[in-house]
Order: sequence, then structure tokens, then C-alpha cells
Amino acid sequence: MLTFVGNLKVAANIDSLAWIVNDIIPNIKHDVKLMVIGACPENIKQKYSKKIVKVIFTGRVDNLALYVRKGQIFYHLFCMEQELKRRYLKLCQWEYLL
Repeated sequence: MLTFVGNLKVAANIDSLAWIVNDIIPNIKHDVKLMVIGACPENIKQKYSKKIVKVIFTGRVDNLALYVRKGQIFYHLFCMEQELKRRYLKLCQWEYLL
């Protein structure tokens, strides 16, 4: 399972999701599920429910680390300052990124 974290009320995150669904997943030779964690407008959910890719929208979650660890691959658009990145990774209790 591929895990994506992002507020889908933000244009950069919407673009990232489109890139993953349209350009990345079709090139993976295995069945892939995509879990999208974060706020998501209904029109985005409807748009991606029509795709061949299985997309699971969780909405906002209380324990981000618990959900992120359910996936084998994690994607997050890191367009934030370094200190926020450090705090985010600490929250997920990760020592490094792959």
C-alpha cells in the first residue's frame, strides 16, 4: 500500500495526488492501493473513485503514525521549513526517510 499524507484543500497536494495516480501507479506492475490521509473535499474523492487505482480516503486522523505505518511506501510533499520537517518525522518516530 502506498500512503499519501496531505490536506487536499491545498493545490500542491492536489497536484501531487494527481501525479501519483496518473503517472506513478500505472507504471507499477503490481496491484497497488493508495491510502490518502488528510482533509479531502468531496469532489476530489469522487474524481478518484472513478479511477482504476484503489484509493482509500481516511480524512483527518488522530494518530498519523499509526496510519502511515500501514503502508509500505510513504509519500509526503515536503514544502515546508526544515524545523517543521524535523518535528513531523519525529511525530512519526522515524529516524530517516527512504
